[in-house]
Amino acid sequence: MQLTFQLTKSPQEVFPFLADMHRFAQIHPVITRIEDRGDNNYLVYEKMNLGPIPYTTKYPIKVQSDEEKLWVHYHAVISGIAHIYIDITLTGDANHCEVKETIHTRSLVPVSFIVNPIFKKQHAILFQNIGNAS
Repeated sequence: MQLTFQLTKSPQEVFPFLADMHRFAQIHPVITRIEDRGDNNYLVYEKMNLGPIPYTTKYPIKVQSDEEKLWVHYHAVISGIAHIYIDITLTGDANHCEVKETIHTRSLVPVSFIVNPIFKKQHAILFQNIGNAS
């Protein structure tokens, strides 16, 4: 799945919100806490509603980034069965950032039909929050 977002910030202003996981957690709509496990590995805690049902989870994530290339890569393993890979590239100028996000899932269980709508909704809010942050 590919998503694109437009922000009225420079790519250099957007990058820290994506590469710094503690900053990322502060503006993410469902992440409640991040534990730093060292070597760019983290444990993410999330709380959301799946329809009317409250749902909490935690999962490991590895983050790689390159500030010069304005690129961030996340690899999360959900419930030990679903691998989620997210690649984000930022382009633009001093007043505009285009965010291109590619999300790929790998799992023995078909999870894309569940997680793709969640990502679309959550990441629209996430990038709106980044756009509104000072």
